Amino acid sequence: MRRGFLLVVVVFLAVSTVLSLTLLGTKHPGGILGKVYAHEGCSLRTLNGSYGGTGTGWIATGPPPTLTSNTIPIAALALQTFDGAGNFSSSNTTNLGGLVFTSTGSGTYTVNVDCTGSVTSNMSNGEVIHFSFVAVDNGRQLQNVSTDPGIVASATATKIGNVEN
Repeated sequence: MRRGFLLVVVVFLAVSTVLSLTLLGTKHPGGILGKVYAHEGCSLRTLNGSYGGTGTGWIATGPPPTLTSNTIPIAALALQTFDGAGNFSSSNTTNLGGLVFTSTGSGTYTVNVDCTGSVTSNMSNGEVIHFSFVAVDNGRQLQNVSTDPGIVASATATKIGNVEN
């Protein structure tokens, strides 16, 4: 009797495991993780419309290795608008060590099929800034990090309104 019960439990566990693995990898809506494994990738069109974001970090006042001892804190608020074709514009309010100023920017962006990308922004004060990002939640949010030497900053931007991909 005990051996028969044990056999039923083993068969049940084996069948459950096979079914679970099958459902986890499926691309149809009935699958447990469906959309995760069925992701179609990203393109320039993934970023289309306006995003609101904030970021914080530090700017070095001298060359490395003074980065850790001579820094100025930075915090920024931005409204970014992407055209879905590789161009964008922004309106920013920045607090740099207590000095608050506004600026605008415009430039280009790239988006890779794995939803990573980069931005080059020509700012109204003449600076050119760069950052890398990953688009998450079907382009509803951008996780950003500065790629310019001497700047340690990260930001998050969230889609304003409906996402139309």
